[in-house]
Amino acid sequence: MLGVLVFIPVYAVYFLTHPYPSLGGGLFLMMGEEIASHGYTLPAEIPHYTAGGIPFSYPPLMLFVVGVLLDFGAPPLALARVLPGVLVAGALVVYAVAAAELLESRRQGAFAAIVVATAPPVLHLTVTAGGTVRAAALLFTSAGIYTGVRLFRTGSRTWLFASAGLFGATLLTHPLYTAFFGVSYLVFYVCLDRTLHGLLYGAAVAAGGLALAAPWWLPIVSTHGFDVFVQASSTHGSVGYGSWYREFPAETSSLPSPWPLLAILGGVFLLARRRPLLPVWFVVTGFLTGRDEHVLVVGAMMVAVLLFEGVAPHLWRIENAVLGVLDARERTKTVSDAWGKLAARLRSTGPRACVLAVLVLGSIATYGTTSASLYVAGGGADDELPMFVHGSDVEATEWARTNTSENASFVVIGSVAEWFPLLADRTSLVVPQGSEWKGTRGRQMHLRDQLRPCLDAACLTAQLNQSGLEPDYVYLSSAGYNRQRGERRWTSLGRSLRQSPDYEVVFENRGTLIVRRR
Repeated sequence: MLGVLVFIPVYAVYFLTHPYPSLGGGLFLMMGEEIASHGYTLPAEIPHYTAGGIPFSYPPLMLFVVGVLLDFGAPPLALARVLPGVLVAGALVVYAVAAAELLESRRQGAFAAIVVATAPPVLHLTVTAGGTVRAAALLFTSAGIYTGVRLFRTGSRTWLFASAGLFGATLLTHPLYTAFFGVSYLVFYVCLDRTLHGLLYGAAVAAGGLALAAPWWLPIVSTHGFDVFVQASSTHGSVGYGSWYREFPAETSSLPSPWPLLAILGGVFLLARRRPLLPVWFVVTGFLTGRDEHVLVVGAMMVAVLLFEGVAPHLWRIENAVLGVLDARERTKTVSDAWGKLAARLRSTGPRACVLAVLVLGSIATYGTTSASLYVAGGGADDELPMFVHGSDVEATEWARTNTSENASFVVIGSVAEWFPLLADRTSLVVPQGSEWKGTRGRQMHLRDQLRPCLDAACLTAQLNQSGLEPDYVYLSSAGYNRQRGERRWTSLGRSLRQSPDYEVVFENRGTLIVRRR
């Protein structure tokens, strides 16, 4: 529960400073909405994301959950702010139990959860709108770590079935966490039970998970072919990241987190103690997934071991030495009453009071730097968890929903492009999110990059013609991509669109401009 207690104020700062969800996540809610509208069956296509829509191939477990919640009347934007936080809190509880089992120490497991609760690379993608699926995958994977450790240590069939079920749930939730889950079990097999039985257990977990997920992937393959999975995986680099170790220690926020460096030091400490499981797991995860959010799940445990087994014993010895000096001086009456009372209090609470105080203060300091750097934009700097949706977008998309035809197409300039199809129920022609399942992410990224530097109507028209785009409307947001550039684009391009004979302003508020192409 300590991880949750630390996470609550972190999440509260995010929630209070973000009246709308940050980063992307509209596509997940749109998929959930489509599932609900299809009677909770898998739709073949998701409309409005690029011309013709995109094939529905995404792992659907949490999308069904989202569909149910939307069906019961949950507001989409509120759901995207609240659900990830609830899932992360649950994941931290499960992760603490899993870490305690692997490290064989409840205190180390609790502190590892604190590290995860304050690690910017983990929170960046789980507490934001995308956490609708990622946070759930973190929860399932954490539970899978616990059952996997128990499985390879005991060989019990109970843990075999549980592990297969959790692998299936992860497979039905998020593809990258599925890879992390598989990597973890491979390491557990090598380090905990390198026998034929262990190999069979791992194979049974994989086969069982695939079987449980078959109601999803079999219809997808029969409808869209297996190539849809190949296209999606290759878009994000597939498997294998040879340079991950160069990027991992890099600053992930304006005020850098201490956890990457401490994780590396923890790995060195464990290798010196001839305990290779965590360092091997750490390195293999980095090379195969390349994601800091996965690497730090392992690194958090190494930090806990370093502090409790490497740093804490030295602090205990220092504290015992201080108590010895105070005791000696108290016997010779050379110590003041105040120091005598302090010594008595330390003796009554035990020598680990100092260690506990240091760890608590360290956690508070880490929380402070993390929350300040991730959630509060100050001094004119760009918010590192920017909101892709603002109040002006809510008003503008509502206008588009009620005042344009159902077949109307838009080119949306700004980060709100990913949320636009959900909020407006209209087609966004240029939106990279989800296009990997169609094999067109590269083209979509190119189109976005070609359009966003335009600062006048002539440039925009030329780029639309060159790209073969024929939108009915152009939607310009004052926010997105970069605060300074966004404001400049809003001022310059907005003024040009208002004056251009090729465009007609049909809607405008303080942060959004919609023009119809003449």
